[in-house]
Amino acid sequence: MTAAAAAAYRYSSCLHKGSVLVAHPCSSRLRLRGRSLGLRIHAYSQSCRCSSSTSKHQGQQTRRCLSRASSSSSSSSSQSESPESPPVVVFDTPRTAGDEVLKTISANGEATVLTCLTTDLVKEGVRRHKTAPAVAAALGRVVTGTMLMGVFRGDGDECQVSIEGKGPVGSLTAISTHDGKVRARVINPFLYDAKSVPEVVGNTGVVRVVRSNPLAKAPYTGVTPIQTGEIGEDLTHYLLTSEQQRCAMGLGVALEVGKSAEDIVASAGGFLVQVLPFAGEETIKALEENIADLGSVTERLADGMRPGEMAAALMKGDVLSGGEDEQLAQFSLEPSYGPCETETLKPRMEKMIRALGRKEADAIVEEVGSIEVRCDFCMKTLEFTKSDVEVLFHDDNL
Repeated sequence: MTAAAAAAYRYSSCLHKGSVLVAHPCSSRLRLRGRSLGLRIHAYSQSCRCSSSTSKHQGQQTRRCLSRASSSSSSSSSQSESPESPPVVVFDTPRTAGDEVLKTISANGEATVLTCLTTDLVKEGVRRHKTAPAVAAALGRVVTGTMLMGVFRGDGDECQVSIEGKGPVGSLTAISTHDGKVRARVINPFLYDAKSVPEVVGNTGVVRVVRSNPLAKAPYTGVTPIQTGEIGEDLTHYLLTSEQQRCAMGLGVALEVGKSAEDIVASAGGFLVQVLPFAGEETIKALEENIADLGSVTERLADGMRPGEMAAALMKGDVLSGGEDEQLAQFSLEPSYGPCETETLKPRMEKMIRALGRKEADAIVEEVGSIEVRCDFCMKTLEFTKSDVEVLFHDDNL
């Protein structure tokens, strides 16, 4: 790995694990171009427990993070003086089958690319919610986009995306963990007359994103208006205007119309290209050309393109790939739907029952014999009998 890529790895790790998020205003073509108007620290941060989207936290964290990223060139000159050798980083090899999300860092250290195949993940979401075809496509894009925005971050981080449009679907919400577990909720899945995603979502409304971290005092919430209802463009606009990230996102879901909800999704996936603040003009130009050459994400996925192949297409050229002999830093995860296990859901449902109060809970049990609680994300129902309810409120009698 080159010195620049090593620097980017350290900077990217700092950025994705929540230490700081550097705001970088930008504009125009594919949301990648822009000029710095000064660095500000974004609110959502483990280190700088801030509360507003453009915090006035001191710039020490930014300088500290950037100095670590830029120190690789100076450290190479002092390597002979220090007996310590740098830690060995083992990179992942792209998978050859199944769902995958792959993070790739360019050889020059100026860009990161997340590429993913989420066919099985989207199929599971569609199966659970039994959606109509157009809603299945919308749900697949929200699930994939949310996963791209939430994966490879710090332990315990979660990203919740809600597409609250004025269309007949109502709202679409997905939640992603840092390790690629995603679950989703749809208000009205049975829109069989709808023909397109914008028709389902609507072209007015808001995109609401909530990022939470166990070390933060409060979650960070950002809201931007819906632009087109295509979801990919709406999420790109959010990242640009609310989190000041120079990026480009592409999402695709291919359907086999006429099949049941369990089999209607033929393929799903996408990419998220992120340009780091110190990226040069050559890097931006190369990315723009590669994104244009890639064409339709839906068509590439339908043709069988894997995340590794998509990453290679987006990173082609000596500026990004570093030449044929260069090994790019890559990290791979297998996304999945959930968590929907009973042991995960039951504690949350027990809290809901306790929130009702002993009197209300007993009244429901007396009337219908038990309390049923359903998770709208997993579409899973658990039943709590009279004895279960008594155990929940046992401490109240002590």
